[in-house]
Amino acid sequence: MQESSSETESFARYFTGTSELQIPELSVKALFEAGAHYGHRKTVWNPKCKDFIFDIVDGVTIINLDITVHYWEKARKFIQDKASTGGRILFVGTKEISRSIVQQSASYCGEFYCVNRWLGGTLTNFITIRRSIAKLKDLETLISKAEDVSEDVWLTKKELVRLKRQVEKLNNSLGGIRDMTDLPALLIVFDIRKDITAVREANKLQIPIVGIVDTNVDPGMVTFPIPCNDDSPKALEILALNIADAVLRGKRE
Repeated sequence: MQESSSETESFARYFTGTSELQIPELSVKALFEAGAHYGHRKTVWNPKCKDFIFDIVDGVTIINLDITVHYWEKARKFIQDKASTGGRILFVGTKEISRSIVQQSASYCGEFYCVNRWLGGTLTNFITIRRSIAKLKDLETLISKAEDVSEDVWLTKKELVRLKRQVEKLNNSLGGIRDMTDLPALLIVFDIRKDITAVREANKLQIPIVGIVDTNVDPGMVTFPIPCNDDSPKALEILALNIADAVLRGKRE
């Protein structure tokens, strides 16, 4: 995935000059300043979110950030516990505003990610997905040998271009899970409405989900809902980095 310089700089500003990240505070104040409290208009809200709503102002639902922090603490403990027992985690965030930070946060804590298009059956038909991953790696090996003059493999320029396009297409869908040899122990979903297929597959396989829940969705679809404006890049950034930190803390235990 091609990242814009602004997206890269957004993540880079959290580095302290070493490989360590300065994790942003996840507090009511920080979330408020990030606009995490803005929900959807009441005309499109899901009544099942009523317990997360503090007020309705000019027809717009306002999320109670005290509840957000409370639910985050429950999710954080679960994430940390999963990581501490060796459970692998899959970050899912295919919405354009969250792709970069989701990928970078997952990579930072050494976990898997899906930030482009969720392929139907990624979880429920994982055997087929593994075949596609094997094909991707085989194509990469073939291209590498064809470009190495010491190898006895020859391809025309046209064939090389065609194979590289195939690799690029496969990498867009599978690059973040290419080393995932088994089903994940946990999904982190940054927009459960956008990535509803991933949510349904995880539920079918009884894989727990930590999900960012805006006021237009059913929080019952995920195991650990975190009420938050899922259209605020800054709020998603705070959550993603704190999730990555929880994973690393769990791995260190």
